Amino acid sequence: MTNPIGSGLIKKYNFYIKEYFRNLIPKINSIKNKIGDLISIFKDSFSKNPFIYIAIFFILSFLICDSVYKISFTLFLVSLVVIANKFVNNKHEEFIITTDFSIAIKELDSLISDCIQEYMVMNGLANTTYINDKLETQIRKETTNLVTAKLSNTLFKKLSYLYNEESVYTVIAARIYIIIMNFTIQTNEKARNNEVVTEINKQNKQVSLF
Repeated sequence: MTNPIGSGLIKKYNFYIKEYFRNLIPKINSIKNKIGDLISIFKDSFSKNPFIYIAIFFILSFLICDSVYKISFTLFLVSLVVIANKFVNNKHEEFIITTDFSIAIKELDSLISDCIQEYMVMNGLANTTYINDKLETQIRKETTNLVTAKLSNTLFKKLSYLYNEESVYTVIAARIYIIIMNFTIQTNEKARNNEVVTEINKQNKQVSLF
């Protein structure tokens, strides 16, 4: 026989624990974001003003260390880090300047087209001759899900070099909208042309009977 009082206490404390962690997770994420922002600020500042940091490290080493050799060694290490950082930044800038990232749009368009075809085939819509507004909205929704799932980090990086990183997904959504709109227009235009051809053939057949 279970104890209703004990069972109620367990449920009560279980609820409190869940609520505690539920409220704690956003705080942890906020702290992580702040630490990440501070690290980014430090990296940017270090890249722009490396010699100021060398001077700071030198002064701190002079105050902390009592040996000239230790100070010299520390200064050498810091200088080595600065030189390596400058080299990496220069190579990165050279890569960005000399690389044509416009191909990323073609790769994105190809991915979107592949996702449209995949959705149409996998859902028995490969032979669809007319796309109404409801079906177009459904295709757009499912294509967006497929593109989001399949988008590689490499392609996202390429797009972020072309556009602001925060607006990449807006660009992707716009490309999906345009490509599906064109796909719908082409499909429906083909259907209308077929209807016209069928009607002309029908009329010609009637005329030939006379």
